[in-house]
Amino acid sequence: DAAIVNPPVAQACSGNTVTFTATSVLGTAVTYNWYDAATAGALLFTGNPFTTDTITNTGAADLTKMYYVELVDTGGCRSIRTPATIVIRPSLDAAVVNPPVAPICSGNTVTFNANSILGTAVTYNWYDATTGGSLLFTGNPFTTDTIINNGATDLTRMYYVELVDTAGCKSLRTPAIVVI
Repeated sequence: DAAIVNPPVAQACSGNTVTFTATSVLGTAVTYNWYDAATAGALLFTGNPFTTDTITNTGAADLTKMYYVELVDTGGCRSIRTPATIVIRPSLDAAVVNPPVAPICSGNTVTFNANSILGTAVTYNWYDATTGGSLLFTGNPFTTDTIINNGATDLTRMYYVELVDTAGCKSLRTPAIVVI
């Protein structure tokens, strides 16, 4: 009998890994061998579950990548290989922010607009850091709180917008800079 793979088809964002788990009607009396081809090919891993290396898609459309698992019983008999498929979403282009740099007077706010080549098929998340940080706002445009500069020189405040598509894939964050 062939292995049963869960999930049989996984959707993933470029830059992530995927974990597949295989089961067999023979229970634990089998070894799981994971390959990069339906026949022959390179042995990638022996064991269960199997986690892929980081997968990437630099194209504009979804990319499919296949892995295969075979069972080997205690007598050395091998099953046919069962496919495990990943549909890899392409990387998202970062948003374009307008204005990229906004000079303002102390005590004012700024409104930033972000644009994406994906149009309305994305969500705009605004943060206070280039990675991690606090989510400040979801939507577009984004208006800052009132910003005060009590110093004698210009103060710079940075905001960052990230795009999230319908599959949950995220872009790199684009800075939006305020000079007060």
